[in-house]
Amino acid sequence: MKPGSIQLLHTIASTLADDIYPRLDSSYHQSTLAQIVELLIGIATEFDQAAASLVEENQKYRDLFRDCQESVTDPALKQRLSQVCEEADTNLQVTALDKTNQNLTALLIELQTH
Repeated sequence: MKPGSIQLLHTIASTLADDIYPRLDSSYHQSTLAQIVELLIGIATEFDQAAASLVEENQKYRDLFRDCQESVTDPALKQRLSQVCEEADTNLQVTALDKTNQNLTALLIELQTH
């Protein structure tokens, strides 16, 4: 069984904090290593939550677009909003979710301009 990415990041952070940190003789190096450990833990947390956060945000965009459709007078924009509302996040890779999120954000800006 291979360790998951999150577990691996926590193991690296723990090893640095428990094994390397006490051996450093400079407070500057200890402080730097402590910051690196905190960054690794933050990366692990973000990695663990990234897909769920993007799926939730993308759905909130779609819900907002669904609610706004009636007040949109531009037929092309209204059609694009309708189409986006029918879509769902089926590819759960963070890069795909992020690309969708960027597209939805651009559409929101267009809606706000309208």
